[in-house]
Amino acid sequence: MCNNRNEKKAKRRELSSLIDNAKQIIKRFTKHYGSLEPLWQKIKYKSDVRSPISKLMEVCEDDDFKLFQKN
Repeated sequence: MCNNRNEKKAKRRELSSLIDNAKQIIKRFTKHYGSLEPLWQKIKYKSDVRSPISKLMEVCEDDDFKLFQKN
């Protein structure tokens, strides 16, 4: 929590700056790719495919259950 007025103002400026930067990044991305669809596809891939596979590989690296071995 911010205790004094100056801390609150600084935090508001920081958040405002972060929001403005995010807006600029989104604007550049949509200008380059035409839409946000490529970004959503990447997020979907990461959450639906890459993350579960990474978790599976971590479990399989256990000595009791070595399925994926590094050569």
